[in-house]
Parts: sequence; C-alpha cells; structure tokens
Amino acid sequence: MNKGKVFKIHSDFYYVLSNSKVFECKLKEVLKKQKKNVVVGDNVYFDAISQTNNQGVISEIINRKNELIRPKVANIDQAMLVVALKEPCINYTQIDRFLCFFEYNKIKPLICFNKSDLCSSYEIDKIVNIYEDIGYETIVVSAKNKNGFKLLQDKLKNKTTVLSGISGVGKSSIVNSLSKNLFLKTNTISKKSEKGTHTTRHLQMYILEFVKNDKTYIIDTPGFSYLSFDFILPNELDNLFVEFQKYKDKCKFNNCTHSYEDNCNIINNIPENISMTRYQSYLSFLKEAKKYKDKLTYNGKKVETGYKINQQKPFVKISEKKRVPSRRLQKQNIKYNLEEENGI
Repeated sequence: MNKGKVFKIHSDFYYVLSNSKVFECKLKEVLKKQKKNVVVGDNVYFDAISQTNNQGVISEIINRKNELIRPKVANIDQAMLVVALKEPCINYTQIDRFLCFFEYNKIKPLICFNKSDLCSSYEIDKIVNIYEDIGYETIVVSAKNKNGFKLLQDKLKNKTTVLSGISGVGKSSIVNSLSKNLFLKTNTISKKSEKGTHTTRHLQMYILEFVKNDKTYIIDTPGFSYLSFDFILPNELDNLFVEFQKYKDKCKFNNCTHSYEDNCNIINNIPENISMTRYQSYLSFLKEAKKYKDKLTYNGKKVETGYKINQQKPFVKISEKKRVPSRRLQKQNIKYNLEEENGI
C-alpha cells in the first residue's frame, strides 16, 4: 500500500502524487458504496496495480485536518485571496465576502494585492491599510514586473495554499511567476465589461520548488463570480467580522443586529475604528442572511405523522372521514338550522 496526495481530478480519475511519481487512480468500489468523496488535497492510501503504467486504486482517505466546500479542497494551510488593485476595479464587498467565508471555515487568509504597477503608493496604502489595521496578513505584488515575489515565496514556503479571487485578478499569472516550469493559460480584461474572463477551468494542485525537497503546494481554482451567505443566520454574521469582536459586547441590546438599533457600539465606532466599506459589506451580507432565515422559517418541511402527543402520551390520530363532531357542535348546528328554516 502506498501513500500519496491527490493533486488533480478529471472525470472519475484521481491523479495521486507519490514519491515524485504520478499515479492515475480509480476509487475502490467500497468507497463508492460508502459515498466517500475524494477532493484535491486529500492524502490517500492506494494500491499500485501497474508500476509500468503508473495506475492504482484508492483504498482509503486519510482524515482531513480541514476542508472547503467551494472550492472543494482539503488539508490546506492558508487561502491566498488575490485582489487586483485595478483592472478590474477593486470591489470591497467581494473582498469582504471571501474573508468572511474563510473566517467561517477557520482558514487563515493571506490577501495578495496584484497589479501594483498600475497604482501610486498613496492609492495602494489607502486600500491595504483597511485590512492590515484589523489584523489580516497582506502582500503587494506585480505579476507584470515581478515586484514582491521574493517575499511572496517566503509566505508560501512549506505550505499548501489555495488561490481564490474573482476572474481576471491575475491568479494564473502569479502562479506562472512563482515557477519557471508552469505555463498556465492567462487572459486579458474585457474592455466592454471591465471584468475578467475565466482562464482556469478546473481545480489543480501544483508543486512549487523554491528550495529543493521543500513541500510547497498551490491550488489554482476557477474564479468565483459570487458567494452567497445562504448558510448562516443573521445573529451569527458579526462573528465573521474580526474587528467587530471587541465592540459588539458593549451594544445596548444583546440581540443587536448593528443595523438600526440605538446605542449600537458598532455603529458608534464608524469610521474611526471600523471601516465604512467593511460596515457596508456587513449590511449587504445581513440582507442575505435574513433571506436565508426567512426561507428556513416559511419553507420548512413539516413531516405529518399518524399520531399526536397529549400530556406526553401518544394518541393515534382519527382520519377526517371518521372524525365525528362534538355533541356541543352538533347541538349548535341543529339550532342554527332550525332558526334558518323558521326565519328567526
């Protein structure tokens, strides 16, 4: 039995890296019956059925230390959010959406601001300080002129990093700049829509050898157009904004939504201690969380049973056809009918 790491999935084939060799593997039938899902980044045990053709069968998935549902990856050390300072125009709400998503999944984020060659130092500092001031790790690079890449290598070394960010921010260009052996497809920004086009079509893990024998992996992912907060309730959302934590407990109301209430300590700290762009993102996500709550409230699936509980005792329900009205209701109906007949 061999041990390896899944670095690519295509159709029902799993490509496993083991001792510098790549094995094309299938999933063992027992795992299929158990509906076990193998994702990029999984550490697995597999049986090599052909050393000549490097083919094998995955027999066991080693316990994951963490995982993301979107993108479907496992065993990652950090998530690098790539943001274009220009082209496409910076979208603060989209940045905050990703950061909240990583906070929810307890994944350490690294914000990589790309295309620094298009901005002045003043513009860069104004944007970067929003996130550095609340404790996020940031780095500024230019995939075009390779500025900042030595420091970026240090932040990635001996870690498994998943790339994230909307299309067109330069994720594939950054991966190409990190390794001389990689030539990922890149594309330009649409002049009409000012948005990026999808160049990465599937998940794949790449090895980055900055130092011989180090274990540095990076997972390139398709760009995300939208992540919706249809998984969290409104009263849980403020936990995903790290700068809210030291202020929210001093709000007047315990169930404060930080949106309209009097003496809300979050609102009182804007913009001195809480960025207006971050707060606007919070309000936007709060609407989505409220819609999710309403959906749970009004579209819940109630299961009708054949019995009812009365004083902690179960009683069989009587069907509508066999149910007889009470004597009191029968007398009321008789009286009503007599009055109708006599015109009273």
